[in-house]
Amino acid sequence: MTGDSCQPLNSWIEKRGRTKPTELLAPALYSAQLSIVAQIKDKAGTVLEKFGEDIPYRGALEQIQKAKSQVVTLQRHFDAPPGEYVIEVAIQDRLGGKVGAQRIPFEIADESGGPSLSDTLCSC
Repeated sequence: MTGDSCQPLNSWIEKRGRTKPTELLAPALYSAQLSIVAQIKDKAGTVLEKFGEDIPYRGALEQIQKAKSQVVTLQRHFDAPPGEYVIEVAIQDRLGGKVGAQRIPFEIADESGGPSLSDTLCSC
């Protein structure tokens, strides 16, 4: 998460009637909202799978530095035959207004004939 995406909630509360931070009933909080969308395409460009998720974050303001270095994970399972693929991922910081996108090529190997287990990790 970027520093711009974390907005202290105590400022919002103070602007709506409370004038002193000591009047707050709860500790100062931060809030962030990420939206992730992705699609998987085969070598011909055909979309095989689409998925997405909104991920809200809230916490105590004193934990904001820890939250900024946090890893965001989105897991989805899909079936596809062996071949070359591309995952296209876009992440939007809903509060900070920033957007990032990335295309990551990957390959699903042909099975060797016996049992197999595989994971593909795409990191943006």
